[in-house]
Amino acid sequence: MKPDAEPELFPEDPGEPLGPDPVETAALRQSIGELRNLVHFVIGLAILLTLAVNVFMYYQTQVLRAQAVTLQRSVEEMSAVVSQYETNSVPWFERFAMDLHRLAARDPEIAKLVAKYQLPQPTNAPSPLLPAVSR
Repeated sequence: MKPDAEPELFPEDPGEPLGPDPVETAALRQSIGELRNLVHFVIGLAILLTLAVNVFMYYQTQVLRAQAVTLQRSVEEMSAVVSQYETNSVPWFERFAMDLHRLAARDPEIAKLVAKYQLPQPTNAPSPLLPAVSR
């Protein structure tokens, strides 16, 4: 061919065959088959992993439900204990403090102890709520 000439559409001697090489085609088919098998294996592993995660999450949900039931029972028991404390123990302690202050008014030795431990003065007003604890 001449350098300035246009390429020929139908060369006399193409040099190499125009079709694919049979050896390269077989190797290419084998590589594609191996890749297909590898993709199937990876998809299978992904399905198994997803199944395992779902089973684990189901188990965790069951454990969480059991813990929620136990926690609810504990909350109910603690509520009953606090209610019992507020209705029985708090009035008893307030009455005890009032009696202690009456006794301190009559006995100077007891008055020193009451002053030392700074017992609050009893009142007939309801006891104030505790301040909120900031964290």
